[in-house]
Amino acid sequence: MTHSFMNYHPPITCPECGHRIEPEKKEVLRYGPLVLRVDVRLLKIGDDGEPRRIAWIDMSILAELVRHHDRVCNKDHLMTVLDLWEASPYNLRTYIHRVRKLIRGSGAHIATIHGSGYMLTTRDIKPFEFGKTKEE
Repeated sequence: MTHSFMNYHPPITCPECGHRIEPEKKEVLRYGPLVLRVDVRLLKIGDDGEPRRIAWIDMSILAELVRHHDRVCNKDHLMTVLDLWEASPYNLRTYIHRVRKLIRGSGAHIATIHGSGYMLTTRDIKPFEFGKTKEE
């Protein structure tokens, strides 16, 4: 199945790391079983998985979480990078829920780090693992 570039989206700069995302260029991101072809919004899970096109907002969220995998991406950061015009924590939660459904069963998951944001990981996160100090 051949997929062509459908919609142009302007470049985005990550405010935390300065990474400039050029959607018109071929960008392939990999993390665990996930393979993302960002420019054409294709998600493939595993070597045998069939590539499937996903919504622009879902791809943008998943791509940002892959770029910052195993680190917490706070909610403000995600809303800034995604330039959500309808930005609210409720909208973001809805989008995160949709992305979780897309990657369900892949071995990767999006952990909610309460009070901080979200993290894409392939490991189990223990409650309160984040926020402890070295002295504790």
